Amino acid sequence: MRGDSSSGDGFAGFIERLKKWGAPIVVVIGFIFGLQKVFDAAKANIALSVLSVAGVSWLLLFWVYTSKVESLVIKGKSPQFPKLRRLAFPGIIAIPILTLLGFAIADRIEHRPSNKTIILIADFQGPDQKFAVTQVIINRMKRVENN
Repeated sequence: MRGDSSSGDGFAGFIERLKKWGAPIVVVIGFIFGLQKVFDAAKANIALSVLSVAGVSWLLLFWVYTSKVESLVIKGKSPQFPKLRRLAFPGIIAIPILTLLGFAIADRIEHRPSNKTIILIADFQGPDQKFAVTQVIINRMKRVENN
């Protein structure tokens, strides 16, 4: 029987299966329970979120590029993902460059302070006594600001 200790694989086989499937199961469970904290952190700090996504993407592309598999036809190891490998190398180079370029551009964008409101009031030309709308609005806003 497969799980029986009298079979050939026994406890050593159990440990090998545990090493093979244990890590993915723990990662999936941790991912599911930690997903809410990830979203909360992403809302709080967008720069850290961008860096995290870029880092994980870079690691995935690096893994695709460097993973090898033992080949029976060709002596030695050959790339595990030969078609994706051609796309992974440019991605490994492009992700850090684009991330740094994005942060450099984001630093140059002028951010308006959120505690100030800009109100644009048009000054229409006309008879001041009859249509003094602009000056009335400005005077009322000054009174509200002083209070």
